[in-house]
Amino acid sequence: PALAPVPLELSASPAERTPTRARHVEAMVSHPASTGGADWRIQAARAEYHEALAAAVLEGWRAECGRLGADDLVLLGDVARLAGDLNRAEEAYRSARRRFPEADRPTFALGLIAFEGRHDYRAAGDWFASYLRSFPRGPLAREAAGRLIESRIKAGDDGQAREAAASYLRAFPDGPHAALARRTVSP
Repeated sequence: PALAPVPLELSASPAERTPTRARHVEAMVSHPASTGGADWRIQAARAEYHEALAAAVLEGWRAECGRLGADDLVLLGDVARLAGDLNRAEEAYRSARRRFPEADRPTFALGLIAFEGRHDYRAAGDWFASYLRSFPRGPLAREAAGRLIESRIKAGDDGQAREAAASYLRAFPDGPHAALARRTVSP
């Protein structure tokens, strides 16, 4: 399956997020001096991920990972992930985790890479569990809890899948993974 973007609002479709991205692009274009090398960001906002990745690499990938703020660094990871360069995506997300430990999205995104990109369900479960430990009330907690169930099931760890499902049902009894959680708790 194709890798899905890590939107700020998981329920919003790409079309619904476009106005926010368009405003961000307009701000960068109207203030080019303040954005430095904004080309990759503009291409990312246009969903031109391969082009955005190429531009970011030309600007100096490692330098970008070391200098960008939290939001742009996560966006850089998203660009690499969506362009299919999982190694660079992991590098950007790990850099964001190291430099901005209060940022929740890098941990979740590393779980997505492990789950969807590498099919390493044990590692994915560990990332989603880490997200839930670090950000129990984070904006992606419900999704991380659901993905944790899926990861544990796919990894063949029935005991941890049942634990994750029971926890999910306590926290999100009507969430999108509730049916899976109920089936997992009492097979």
